[in-house]
Amino acid sequence: MTNRLANLQLQLEYGPEVWRRYIPTVERQVKLAERELKDVRNRIQEVNWERKNSQTRAGQKLHELESRWVELIDKNFQIERSCLELESIIAGMERVAAEHAAKKANRATEAQVPNVDGTADLAVEVNHMEISRSESEPEEADQSTDHVPAQLLYSE
Repeated sequence: MTNRLANLQLQLEYGPEVWRRYIPTVERQVKLAERELKDVRNRIQEVNWERKNSQTRAGQKLHELESRWVELIDKNFQIERSCLELESIIAGMERVAAEHAAKKANRATEAQVPNVDGTADLAVEVNHMEISRSESEPEEADQSTDHVPAQLLYSE
């Protein structure tokens, strides 16, 4: 116990002076730690601002790309619809050409049939009148061919 009492007496005698000398060191350490904390917070703030700016730019770029994507999808749809319309027009033109060729072949074979009692000539004329009438009246089921040049529709 004597050791403990000796330590307490030494501390009472020299302790306050040691603490007084140690306080400026602690205050310097506190100021240094506060400066480091301020620097770290500033760096964190800079990183956050950079991240925010980067994300804002990326968001604008995504919006632009999405708009472009929508435009391209719409354009693809229009092209596809136009292709289907053109295929329909081509099919109609092929059908008209086939009918025209069949009618022409039919007329050629009817013209070669000999007239025995005069009725074949009448049948050919009636058939020819029906063909002329059907060519002048467009079929309702066909696609409109107003925008197709006449030379494509009736070329032989």
